[in-house]
Amino acid sequence: MDRATPETTPRTATTTTTRTTHDTTTTTRRQATGPAEPQAPNHGLNPAVLADLIRVVNAPDHPAWLVQVQRIGGCAHPLHMTGYTRRRDATGRVIENYSSADQPGGVILVPCRNRRASVCPVCAALYRGDTYALVLAGLIGGKGIPDSVTAHLRVFATLTAPGFGAVHTHRTTAGGGPAPCHPRRTGSCPHGADTSCMTPHTPDDPLVGVPLCPECYDYPAAVIWQANLGILWARFTTYLPRHLAKTAGITHARLRAQVRLSYIKIVEYQRRGLVHVHAVIRVDSPTAPGAPIRPGPVWVTADLLTHAITAAAQAVRVHVDGGIAGSWTLCWGQQLDVQELTPANAMADGTDTMPEADAGGATAQSVAAYVAKYATKGTEITGWTGDHLDGTPRSAHAQRMITTAAELSAIIELTHLNLGRWAKTLAYRGHVSSKYRRYSTTLIALRAARADYVRRAKGRPDPTDAETSGVVTESAWRLIGHGYTPGQALLAADIARDAAANRHAAREAGISPTPEGSVDGRARGRA
Repeated sequence: MDRATPETTPRTATTTTTRTTHDTTTTTRRQATGPAEPQAPNHGLNPAVLADLIRVVNAPDHPAWLVQVQRIGGCAHPLHMTGYTRRRDATGRVIENYSSADQPGGVILVPCRNRRASVCPVCAALYRGDTYALVLAGLIGGKGIPDSVTAHLRVFATLTAPGFGAVHTHRTTAGGGPAPCHPRRTGSCPHGADTSCMTPHTPDDPLVGVPLCPECYDYPAAVIWQANLGILWARFTTYLPRHLAKTAGITHARLRAQVRLSYIKIVEYQRRGLVHVHAVIRVDSPTAPGAPIRPGPVWVTADLLTHAITAAAQAVRVHVDGGIAGSWTLCWGQQLDVQELTPANAMADGTDTMPEADAGGATAQSVAAYVAKYATKGTEITGWTGDHLDGTPRSAHAQRMITTAAELSAIIELTHLNLGRWAKTLAYRGHVSSKYRRYSTTLIALRAARADYVRRAKGRPDPTDAETSGVVTESAWRLIGHGYTPGQALLAADIARDAAANRHAAREAGISPTPEGSVDGRARGRA
């Protein structure tokens, strides 16, 4: 659900768990405790924002409010929860009572846990770190995965979308210099648009990803392809072992007895509005659930697996009948990249490039950082942020995809795609990431480990201990609002920047910082 314009009244919902994620934002205002005169000049702030900032700073409960915001790392759109958590021993005596009534404004601030960096950079950084750990554990071990997986054959594959019309693009020469976009000698298209572009576009040029002629661009086919990406991926994962068996010259049944392919995939939005699929594929041997993970047979080489991946991707065909809108035969794009992953020998910090290792392949760390970065991104690269367009030609292209999806949603034969519901994601209907169950650990396990870390850091008892096994916990929490007032938002942004700087300094010093965005388990785990 995309974040909408702040509402004037808070939404109310009753729940007994804090595992609630909302992308909507409701601004909740607290009553001013008294008049306050400005003590400093307005340094470019809106007068209303400055007045609210002064009110917040002069509020009696401001220090306690700051503690809450620091506890959630400066989350940009926290949830406002009211309620209580009580713990009773075996005799019924209350041994701990935690209530929002004792907090500023009578609310507990809980992180929004939105994965998108354009919505909440703080929670997105936490999600990015979890995804990095998830991917890396399946490559080099850790988090319950044995270190022996470094001896397994692992490749990094990128499957792309086909072309639905010529678009402006960033090109470079063999020497790395700028190259013309579309250096063609042809004239114009049937709609009068020039079919060539001699401009050497920079990567951040707002024209990159925009069709040379919007009327020639096949918007319906692009939308239908995007809506069926899940089926395309399912077909690919079905065909891959078959083509691997065919390439190896054995039967599919014999392959299944010797090889198990474990994978994790993450999608990346391109400037043209379509997504690419990045996948890490690891070759294991079949084992029973709970048994140690073993490497696949030595006869499965990188070249053999690359050939099978290429053949499987080329073989995928999905036919879609659109009734009066026509029909489409969908496939993957011609561009396909497969790299063998070398043993971990270098660390990467999540830059926009994926460095090559000296041994000729990408390192496990660089791949994990590369794909984790895209786990926190969405359609904003297309000029559409979910609630507004940025006014660039690229955003007009995204708006055309949204409009096309809405129009196609009215066709009976396409109702199963729910295009109207997914129009704001440019018709992509899947998760940003998915994985094979045996590839690695889970996000739930990572979050549980972080909550346990916070519990131990605060000296709280383990609820699984024998001494606390008779303790009964009662919780009742209610969501009453979201977000900050304008003045609070400025202070929270400063706290978030300070927290990010501290984490960066800790990483540079080789220190493991306190988990980002960690909150009091009594409010987060049960509210």
